[in-house]
Amino acid sequence: MTVAPGGTLAVSFTCDELTHDIAVAELAALGCYAFERDDSRSTAYADVSVDAADQIRTALVRLQRDHAIDALDFRVIDPVNWNARWEASVSPISVPPFLVRPSWAPSDTSAIEIVIDPKMSFGTAHHESTRLILGRLSYLMDGVSSVLDAGTGTGVLAIAAARLGANNVVAFDIDPWSVINARENIEVNDVQDVVTVLEGDLQIVSGSFDLILANINRNVLLESLASFRLHLAHDGHLVLAGLLLSDRGTMIDALERAGFQVADESVEGEWLSIVAAHQQ
Repeated sequence: MTVAPGGTLAVSFTCDELTHDIAVAELAALGCYAFERDDSRSTAYADVSVDAADQIRTALVRLQRDHAIDALDFRVIDPVNWNARWEASVSPISVPPFLVRPSWAPSDTSAIEIVIDPKMSFGTAHHESTRLILGRLSYLMDGVSSVLDAGTGTGVLAIAAARLGANNVVAFDIDPWSVINARENIEVNDVQDVVTVLEGDLQIVSGSFDLILANINRNVLLESLASFRLHLAHDGHLVLAGLLLSDRGTMIDALERAGFQVADESVEGEWLSIVAAHQQ
């Protein structure tokens, strides 16, 4: 569904690019399904009926206290077709060996194509955290048969894993719209025989996996490490993204306490990805 039937809650604020990315990650988890950026002004949108309206306000007040956010503004506007606006802003992204493109963009057979029509779900490869995982999947997939994609969003990482030869990919998300969008994208990419998308959190997942991909946010990652360890095969790898460089110390300490050891790290801009394995 692309139009909020009862109108839309629009929350605007002024901030820098890094704070915008942090706000997007937090507000998306609270029901905001579209974001716009105009110079230094950011706007997040949510259904006016969303139960998390107070949580959205609380999160922004906290961000205002901890980061450079100014001029908060809450208002209700008439329904808008956000898909039309979103489509106009989405362009193909090259993350070798992949090309992530919307269905309306030209094809490029020289790359491994992933067709993503994102609607309101996170995961178009426009964000550094998605690119950090996509760019290293080729070597992480060596000998991998089963993959778990935690917080799948558009399904882009699950599709990429299937494209690289995984036999069984399980993806899940707590957001119903993300689940719908991921399933649509998986069918468009013809990997529905390999990828299964579930609605819910880690509690609905069973079995172990050679590779776990988790591009979420720091707080959710910290809460999930013990469960990730239970679902990670003995020789498997856990890949974390959605982390800022400032999160590095906290996350590495938490990984070690949870029984992991860091195998690799990569950085793009202010964003960090960590590959971990079971402690030996």
